[in-house]
Amino acid sequence: MSNHLLAENPLLSTAIPTPDGWTTLGEVEVGTTLFGRQGAATTVIEVEPERDAEVYEMELADAQRLMVSGTSRWTVYDLVEMRERTLSIHDLAEAMLTRGGDEERKLPRYSIGLTRAVPGRKLQGVTLGEITEAGRMLIIDERPSIPEEYLRATVKQRDALLRGILTQAPRVSPLKGWAFSSDLVWDVAELARSLGLFAQVHDRPQAGFRLRFRFANGKPDPINGRIEIVRLAHLGAAEGRYLSTAAPEDGYLIGGFIPMYARPQ
Repeated sequence: MSNHLLAENPLLSTAIPTPDGWTTLGEVEVGTTLFGRQGAATTVIEVEPERDAEVYEMELADAQRLMVSGTSRWTVYDLVEMRERTLSIHDLAEAMLTRGGDEERKLPRYSIGLTRAVPGRKLQGVTLGEITEAGRMLIIDERPSIPEEYLRATVKQRDALLRGILTQAPRVSPLKGWAFSSDLVWDVAELARSLGLFAQVHDRPQAGFRLRFRFANGKPDPINGRIEIVRLAHLGAAEGRYLSTAAPEDGYLIGGFIPMYARPQ
């Protein structure tokens, strides 16, 4: 395995959702408020550098690609042994099958637990019906984005907004999902993921962007609250950071609201 230093540091640019919007691993400092592993707000109480961290790109079944340190820990479900385990990326790498002698590996069927819907701040002066209508108008008016205050509204308000959007957005087919512009698709994916839903983005060169969900009882559903790891590739080495949080489980959410532990054991 090559440990060459990367010219650019992808770890420090890892996106981290917060109750106030987005930040990156490199921008987090003591006192920053993040979402804990279970979705509740938590405060960063310590930040330490991780020298020469091994960097992996982890691709999930919903097309998210996360840059993670080899020492980072995850609660995964082992689909072979049919049990939950807490493993580091190094542990997962040991369990992988080499493919063609390169640094890209194929995992056995592991999945990561999704968090529950994260809390938010109530939008004052609007009813749930008005928020649903606002979701419809986003599509009718071809708006390029969802206002930040809507993306961090309460669970009920975000759910109403998503229902309005999906009512109006063109649906390609029951299997192929909804069609969105290249700008709006990422905001709708963020909205859905903040509700604990599996939201898969497809970039079709000839057909534009599509967003797919997993369904149960005719509506988007987390499906056991897990998302599969489909690819893991070692990229090299870079400086990372350890964040300790005040949450009892000592962890936080990264990327599309994916829970990880704050520190290695």
